[in-house]
Amino acid sequence: MTVPFPRTQLEEDALDAPFGGRPANQWGVPARTFIDNVLRFLSRAHTEYNRSPSRTIVVVAPVAVVVGDVAYYFGGAQLDGSATIGPKSLGSPLLIAGVFAESGSIGTRVKIITHGIVPRAVSGLSTGVVRDLGVDAALGRLREAQVGDVIVGKVDTAGNALLTGYGSTP
Repeated sequence: MTVPFPRTQLEEDALDAPFGGRPANQWGVPARTFIDNVLRFLSRAHTEYNRSPSRTIVVVAPVAVVVGDVAYYFGGAQLDGSATIGPKSLGSPLLIAGVFAESGSIGTRVKIITHGIVPRAVSGLSTGVVRDLGVDAALGRLREAQVGDVIVGKVDTAGNALLTGYGSTP
């Protein structure tokens, strides 16, 4: 009997090098160790990822950016690799990408918080009551939601923002 395997066929009771020189249906110690290590790495990575209070990406700044600026997609379709991510000053944006967590000049690598918790030091929001989080379309900054704003999350009493989702247009 053969067992399908990517690009090869493993035969029952036939010797196979990836399985420690043992038959493919009898997992050898090297293969078992390898699989254990892969599973350990994946579970650790998953735990670390989910423990983080926010999700970030790193991009090269196309223009000078300031902490707290809303990051937008510009250019081609955002998923085909031809889009630029930058602040409102670049022109007419397609979609909201997140919030710049770092300042930077042209060509520097800066971090963008795409969703999750945005600390008050980054958001620049005031303390007060829990309220909706909006984007000031004219300035490209986060603010307490007003009529006509795109709602992107909530603000807690300490001024920290929770980015939960984005409207289709800025």
